[in-house]
Amino acid sequence: MRSTRRDFLAWLTKATAVGAAFPLLYGCRSDGGPLPFDGELAGEDPTWCHSLRDGALTLPKPPAETPLLDVLIVGGGAAGAAAAWRLERAGVHKILLIEKETELGGTSMAGRGPNGPFAWGAHYVEAPPPDARYLIDIYKDLGVITGLDDGWPIIDPQYVVPELEAKLLAGNEWAEGLFPYALASSADVSEYERFRQDLYRWSKWRDEESRPAFGRPLEALSAAEEPRRLDEMTMLEYLDKIGVRSKLVKWLVNNRMMDEYGLTLDQVSAWAGVQFWAQSNSSLIDFEEPLERAPQTLSWQEGNSFLVNGMTRRLRSDQLALGTIAVRIERTAEGVQATLLDVKSGAFSHVKARQAVFAAPKHTAPHVIPELKTAGRTEFARLEYVPWLTAAVHLSSGEIDAAVPPSWETLAFEGWGLGYIDNGHLDANRPFGAARTLTFYAALTPDIHEQRSLLLKEGWEFWARVVLEEMERMHPNIRQQIERIDIRKWGHAMAAAKPGSVWGSDREAMRRPFGQIHFAGADIGGAPVFEQAARTGVEAAEAALSGLGRSYVSAL
Repeated sequence: MRSTRRDFLAWLTKATAVGAAFPLLYGCRSDGGPLPFDGELAGEDPTWCHSLRDGALTLPKPPAETPLLDVLIVGGGAAGAAAAWRLERAGVHKILLIEKETELGGTSMAGRGPNGPFAWGAHYVEAPPPDARYLIDIYKDLGVITGLDDGWPIIDPQYVVPELEAKLLAGNEWAEGLFPYALASSADVSEYERFRQDLYRWSKWRDEESRPAFGRPLEALSAAEEPRRLDEMTMLEYLDKIGVRSKLVKWLVNNRMMDEYGLTLDQVSAWAGVQFWAQSNSSLIDFEEPLERAPQTLSWQEGNSFLVNGMTRRLRSDQLALGTIAVRIERTAEGVQATLLDVKSGAFSHVKARQAVFAAPKHTAPHVIPELKTAGRTEFARLEYVPWLTAAVHLSSGEIDAAVPPSWETLAFEGWGLGYIDNGHLDANRPFGAARTLTFYAALTPDIHEQRSLLLKEGWEFWARVVLEEMERMHPNIRQQIERIDIRKWGHAMAAAKPGSVWGSDREAMRRPFGQIHFAGADIGGAPVFEQAARTGVEAAEAALSGLGRSYVSAL
């Protein structure tokens, strides 16, 4: 009997608790012997952060004299990088960007393997519309946008994904697209179209002031009660409401929700779910006449790390501190006093800044800024984060399966993971069959806390075997072409977009500054995407500019 994802994760939790051996999954090709390849485990070391959380870290007293910055930026993901980019463009150079990892990027981080760079996490964006000024400015600065045509960006073609190809293994057959038509009845197809028609309705919905219900940035959307009521229910409740009962449609929706938000359809906010499809209309264009300006998806071999590193490329060595965390930030008459920790050496240092941008995951904010608790700022403590696992599967050859060449996205129906992407999909000059690296994705849910514990506990070999089983399910002969599998753990990859998380009071409260400390990040931006994270970074940077008394023309 085929294992489903839910069965598998439930088994993992139970088996690990009793010390069981690695399972022979899917029928099974793994012999339990030594793996014929090696690899390494990457990802955050939670030791210092957990010590801070548990009150086990003794902090030194700051010296009387410490360097004074204009702005301290905590967190080197998309939001922190965007804040640094905006400040630099405004002529503010006395800044320090600190990042816990040895590379910038956050969930947009990239790696480098035998086949060149590869995406560890987020790997694409959509071309911005004319009113997304901050994105157009960023992309023009990085050479992604080469000009404008009636306000619309002209994209350098080397960054445009030519076709959003997806291949799905359903039963024993491969097919194009994500809906398992090979397994569908006429009733399944009818309900799938009913679902898509309702999504299309929402994509065209406008309020009395012509504001859309869905799109980016969220700040430009309608505040009408009708669409925002969707944030009060789950995606499963929404499907029930519109009369969708098909198990195949629910599988597709569940898969997409896990891929975008790391949550199952009975966990995720229906507003967030509809937003995934309706925000750009790119997956619903068959309902209309051919568009004059078709939606474009942009990507890079190293994923969105291209954008993060591009925004920070002008930072000097004294403006950037990698492998560094903030363990205490206190408000002062001048601004803030920060105690920093070098995660490799354990050495402390101190800085002062007139303004600060806190772009690290916000569940850490109450521990780093204890004054939040005494001020009654409890909203950060209610955040939940979804753990993820990604794997870089380095192949000696691209000829995995003669019938199924790697595409933009490849996955299996009812697989426990979310499939993989081909990091070389934009390389038009790469010979057929050339070596390549695939990034495999898995959100560890529905039980977030148990799966995070499992993620933390188990090592490289355990997870390499798990990934191998899923890859062999799709491509039985892939093992002989695997040179190595590198595993990255994401303990707190993204904020859980549960009902109330998008338009509830907590997110609005989290966006409020705390004295001279301004908050940024996808976890308070309302959507786990680069576009929203970068906007919060630009917004926080402009608030810091105001605090510094600098005049500027807003990029927003």
